[in-house]
Amino acid sequence: APQTAQPVQQARPAQTKKQSAVQKVTQTPQPSAGGARTLKIIGIVLAALGGAALLNVAANDLGYAIQYGEWWYFLRQLFYPVGLLSGGLSLLIGSAVMKRKMRRYAKYLACAGTRDAIPLAHLMKAAEVGEAKAERDLEAMVEKGMWGPDAYLDRGNDMLFRSQDAANAYFAAKRANAPRPVAQEPQAEGYE
Repeated sequence: APQTAQPVQQARPAQTKKQSAVQKVTQTPQPSAGGARTLKIIGIVLAALGGAALLNVAANDLGYAIQYGEWWYFLRQLFYPVGLLSGGLSLLIGSAVMKRKMRRYAKYLACAGTRDAIPLAHLMKAAEVGEAKAERDLEAMVEKGMWGPDAYLDRGNDMLFRSQDAANAYFAAKRANAPRPVAQEPQAEGYE
């Protein structure tokens, strides 16, 4: 029996290693200033190469296409330069979108501070966005763990809670501060 226990114990760390490796590979990368800057630099390089190659093809092959009617040849020569140019422009646009998203995320986090229960209206106002965009952003932030491991959006109450304890405390305080209905004396039957 002791001989079989050793391979089982060795298999568990390997299995845990595999699970953590799978999680790491499948995890969505968090937007960062470095990532946006890298996208921008690669986009500029690709767009410049594509633009230069496009000008080169236009200068060298356009006259040939016009003179001999070889438009298919000319279009084939344009394929790679246009691909480089459009890929570079796409990366530039992606870096700008990522940068704007990072700014919004920073505004959300700054507005929330250390509070555990945050109204969505405050976050929307801080980031100057509409309800739909704020909910998408906040949901993405929750999925990435930027609000903490137990955070969730309560769309029914338009609140962001960093944990279930925070939600319980918020609702307990809300119930304690709620005005209590005043009991009315029953009216006597009949006309007064």
